[in-house]
Amino acid sequence: MSKKNKIGVIGSGSFATALVSLLSDNGMEVCWWMRSAVDIAALQESGHHKYLPDLKLDLRRIRLSSNIDDIVSECDNLLFVTPSAYFMPAVASISVSLEDKNILTAIKGFVGPERQTVAEFFHSKYNIPFDQICVISGPCHAEEIAIRKLTVMTVSSKEKSLAKMVGKMLECSSVRVVHGSDVYGAEYAAAVKNVYAIAVGMCLGMGYGDNFIAVLVSSCLNEMNIFLDLTHQDANRQITHSAYAGDLLVTCYSQFSRNRRFGTMLGQGYTAQEAMDQMKMVAEGYYACNAVHRLSRELGVGMPLVEVVYDVLYRNQAPSDVIKRLENSLK
Repeated sequence: MSKKNKIGVIGSGSFATALVSLLSDNGMEVCWWMRSAVDIAALQESGHHKYLPDLKLDLRRIRLSSNIDDIVSECDNLLFVTPSAYFMPAVASISVSLEDKNILTAIKGFVGPERQTVAEFFHSKYNIPFDQICVISGPCHAEEIAIRKLTVMTVSSKEKSLAKMVGKMLECSSVRVVHGSDVYGAEYAAAVKNVYAIAVGMCLGMGYGDNFIAVLVSSCLNEMNIFLDLTHQDANRQITHSAYAGDLLVTCYSQFSRNRRFGTMLGQGYTAQEAMDQMKMVAEGYYACNAVHRLSRELGVGMPLVEVVYDVLYRNQAPSDVIKRLENSLK
């Protein structure tokens, strides 16, 4: 099979699994790196992966490997879809060249000690031109992709031909693709919305109703818009589009939202560590909150909604105290 019909997928969580299923069903040959040889053996035996156990994978188009260099060497298109907290160890294990590779990312968070987006990281650390980087963003929960619920994905790149190529890999009867060029905004919005979903979850856990939460979410969108404009302005960005408002809404309201669930547990009295231990899955907003809080301080921009989540996660303040501060300030 030609390299244009081949893609390397780096990551083995639920979103990676859903995308592997989608890509393979669309006729792509998928070279899938999974860190765990045990998980590979289990998947090869059953055709199912533990994170989406009801999804049957067509292994005829999927080659599994725990050797990341083999995957990188074999594929010109590399899709990174690890949780942000696991990204650096995965990349550190790559010893072959990334030159001339197209870097596709569906990671919704910041990476490395400098808390960069994935696109920023590959551009600054590996000299990958932005023309070779593409961002896949939502709203696109893995659980709905897996059962082929209609989904609209945004595929963003500075190079239109790359965005179109990636769009063709993903588009099918259950996935529509919107093309964009706002690489920065798509990545920053995807990270920030997870922080806001934790705030929404905390309110749910404490018993606040739909009326208050609706005002909270609309205020989050406004704060996100200010943050995006201060970090990277883009004349073509429309905050009401699906990559921004849509992804925020699904993460704040969906039953599949890990970050909302994490926040709900905080609102019910769990500590952050207790909530993460019980979930046994990564809530990206936990890590993103620290990065966004630092960026907001560096920019000198007030982000009170991020601040309240930061106070709970990193200053050990009670959710009831920090949400109380918001009651009279939301509009």
